[in-house]
Amino acid sequence: VFDPREIAVRKRGSRQTAEPLTAEAAAAKVERAVASQGAGTIGDAAAAAERMREGQLERTRLAPGDSVEGYLLFPAGDYDRARVRVIDVATQEAEGFMVEF
Repeated sequence: VFDPREIAVRKRGSRQTAEPLTAEAAAAKVERAVASQGAGTIGDAAAAAERMREGQLERTRLAPGDSVEGYLLFPAGDYDRARVRVIDVATQEAEGFMVEF
């Protein structure tokens, strides 16, 4: 089982991590930016929000060799690695992977 909520990124040079945002939370950030800076500098917030919602990674069960694509949204920041966990359905064991940027 792949669950995007089981992915965390680490802020560069620290032990602090950030969890993924939901499409709704990311869309709200875009809408606040448009409200404070004006639509001319940001773009179409409604279109961006819709695209984030449509493309957001979802929890899914993967068979060997399967893959999944979509958006994974995090707060703006300088990150240097990610931790990804997947669950083996047969054993209920978690397997973790680290990815360096």
